[in-house]
Amino acid sequence: NGLETIGGRAFGSCRSLESIEIPSSVTSIEGSAFSGCSCLEFVSLPDRLTEISGGLFSGCSSLKAVEIPENVTRIGQSAFQDCKSLTSVSLPDGLLDVSDEAFGGCKALERIELPGSVTDIGEKAFYECTWLRSVAIHSSVTNIEDEAFSYCSRLRFVHVDEGDAERVKKMLERSDSIIDMDKIQFLGINDPEPELPLVWTYTVSDGEATIIGV
Repeated sequence: NGLETIGGRAFGSCRSLESIEIPSSVTSIEGSAFSGCSCLEFVSLPDRLTEISGGLFSGCSSLKAVEIPENVTRIGQSAFQDCKSLTSVSLPDGLLDVSDEAFGGCKALERIELPGSVTDIGEKAFYECTWLRSVAIHSSVTNIEDEAFSYCSRLRFVHVDEGDAERVKKMLERSDSIIDMDKIQFLGINDPEPELPLVWTYTVSDGEATIIGV
């Protein structure tokens, strides 16, 4: 059990892989090692990891939840891009950087709690997270890149540290002209979120109606 490194694309596009437990001896998993494993639902990451490499789980469309080990300081570019079933992500307190498109296209994510150590949110980091309703952004964040939250059409709550709402609002406005700031409420980091009214949207195509609860 002395494995230390898993190479780039080592399990890429292994479409029958449903779960994997990585040995605790592993300290490095190189880019795109599990990309395209479309049936992968569960993964256990070793505590010795310090970085989630670029594209590591991109296209793992069945992945439901992931807990990032506490020693990880960076989530690489497109690490979880298009993980369309991902509903839960636990981020460690020492995390510094969420890179470009890290969680882009994670359409099932509803809430993201960025720890108070994060300083940078990359370009399109949460692009097209269409079910994202709530995000926590601490005063440690000094940079939000372009389109970080573009097409997060259901984003309604931004939790911030006391007295930091205006600064975070300006960063969001500078990063993205698509965000409808009139629909967003700024709350304290630990404030409860008010219940939203249930709204239904109707789409008619070829004589058939699609009904979606929002």
